[in-house]
Amino acid sequence: MYPDAQNLLLLCDAGGANSYRHNLFKERLLTFAKETGLSVIVAHYPPYCSK
Repeated sequence: MYPDAQNLLLLCDAGGANSYRHNLFKERLLTFAKETGLSVIVAHYPPYCSK
């Protein structure tokens, strides 16, 4: 849908599987960034603010 995109911004809550503390989340983001060539920017909401 956006063939010229260079960046991807993800807005995540800071709990659960996408926590900034979980290494698996970071590893998969890195793998995704390498496969797509996108620069991935992650902004975490403070805990309990996304609900």
